[in-house]
Amino acid sequence: MTQVADRQVDSPPPTHGEVRAVLQKLLASGDFDASERNKRFLTYVVEETLSGRGSRIKAYNIALAAFDRGSDFDPLADPIVRIEAGRLRRALEHYYLTSGRSDAIRIDIPKGSYVAAFSRAAASDHAASADQMDQAAPDEPEASPEPTPPPPTLRAADAETLPAQSPPSPASRVASKRILALTAAALIVAAGLWVGLQQIWNFVRPDDALPRGPKIIVYPFEEISDSPAQAFISRGMTYDIIGSLTRFNDLFVYGPETSFYVGAHKQMRTNSVIQADFVLTGSVLSADGAGRISAMLADLRTGRNVWSWSNEVPLTPADMRGAQTEIADHVARAVAQPYGTLFEQSAAEIAGKPASDLLSYECVVRFQQYWRTYDASMYEDLVDCMKATIARDPEYARAYSCLALLYVDSYRFGQKAAGLPADPMQQALELANAAIGLEPTASDGYLALSVARWFGHDVEGGLEAAKQGLALNPNNTILIGELGIRYALLARWDESRPMLDKLFALNPRAPAGYRRGRFLDAYMHGDYQAALAELRAAERPLNIYDHVFQAMTYAQLGESQKAKAAVSQVLVFDPKYGEHVAADFLKRNADPSLVRAIVDGLAKAGLSSSLSSEMN
Repeated sequence: MTQVADRQVDSPPPTHGEVRAVLQKLLASGDFDASERNKRFLTYVVEETLSGRGSRIKAYNIALAAFDRGSDFDPLADPIVRIEAGRLRRALEHYYLTSGRSDAIRIDIPKGSYVAAFSRAAASDHAASADQMDQAAPDEPEASPEPTPPPPTLRAADAETLPAQSPPSPASRVASKRILALTAAALIVAAGLWVGLQQIWNFVRPDDALPRGPKIIVYPFEEISDSPAQAFISRGMTYDIIGSLTRFNDLFVYGPETSFYVGAHKQMRTNSVIQADFVLTGSVLSADGAGRISAMLADLRTGRNVWSWSNEVPLTPADMRGAQTEIADHVARAVAQPYGTLFEQSAAEIAGKPASDLLSYECVVRFQQYWRTYDASMYEDLVDCMKATIARDPEYARAYSCLALLYVDSYRFGQKAAGLPADPMQQALELANAAIGLEPTASDGYLALSVARWFGHDVEGGLEAAKQGLALNPNNTILIGELGIRYALLARWDESRPMLDKLFALNPRAPAGYRRGRFLDAYMHGDYQAALAELRAAERPLNIYDHVFQAMTYAQLGESQKAKAAVSQVLVFDPKYGEHVAADFLKRNADPSLVRAIVDGLAKAGLSSSLSSEMN
């Protein structure tokens, strides 16, 4: 039975030596799930507090001492200390819920400051007594499940009329004591469970980590095996899937301790405790060195299963670890990646809402819908929605990234909206850097920075920012697609091809616009049928480039009528496109050989024979 620790108010405060000893134990514990810099953070604030320099424990000094920031660090512009403090508090809470729950001294960082607090803990005498009663309980008779009704209330006038009461017999006294002991034990168990629930609730719903998007809990995968020794496979699978899911922004994932605790206590699997939107369950059937992994995602709000998957994999010691990681990544991508199951669910829910009614996360989902086709009819509402989101939620890094990308689109696609900045490209760069400042370990800010640099003609800077984002999240399929299509525009086919192959292997539902990179590869190598197949995979509404590429390809295939029809669609988008097609692709940093091929292809399709003069 878990003991509940009470703070000892009257005890002397912990000595400096005691605090330093428990700090070293905490830092070395595997249950203290903190990054190295957050361990430096904790060490710094503890030492400064012990040295009596609490007044100096400010965000600026912490950033210099623990986060390697320079003297130009601005806590107002860079919220890293506040963000990491929230993570550090959760790591401490987790530690004291697990291996640190019996520690005699506790270290905390109360909200509202960064000064450390130290307190002693003592096991409750009541909890110890309850443990003793739990040990004796098997030999005791079970208490009646029906509560004993209270005695009737006596009036003073009735007392004299009651018959004299005989003293209780020894047997009845023993029975009463046993009932009282069992009742006390039950109350203590209930109190312990309530405290545990409170701790878990505080742990999984911290005030400084309010989720914006869907909330998902992963219940422990069920191990179906003849060998108890195989149980570690399903446990490891659960940990790996949770770890993979946490890499996706705007997804609130309950930690593994909560998943295992709630998964083991079926009475807690209610939304009154967890308040999750989705639950991921699964099983591992292992036998003879092979296994069948099954997973299923259910919408807890409707009770409907929205996704399922199963696969057979080898589970021999030599390849088990690799297979486990691959499965975890596959499940997480299918569920949480852009344009995956959760996106489709959210998109369906908000489809009928006007932009003015969209909340922060819903606005981001609407942006992802826009990015599939760059539909101009959605543009102005989205700009307004993102501006309102930032005003309402100024620490939402992803909103800054989305607005940056929308501003770039006013340059690359000529999108129109009221109130656009005079220099949208410069504003896009500033918004992208703001997103990175708010969430330096997230990849979305680097996506926005990459696109803004690329269309600002900082080609190498754009590629480097995309690589930085992929280093943070190797499974960010949008960044993979962006690198793939940019390498194609640069005619760097050996780099483009594997990136785009990886993109569609990881995310078959990736925006079809990235197929234009594959189209260019096939077209430039003379495989016009393969080029046409890539174009046919594009989603509607098609934009001007889909029609440009169709016109080129049909002309090369000798289908002149279809080529002319495609040219007419190009002219619907831009009646003067023939006058600046080369400039348009050079604006996109296309290699001159690629631009020449596009110009010649359109000329063959019948779009103004004067096109070739642009390249002279």
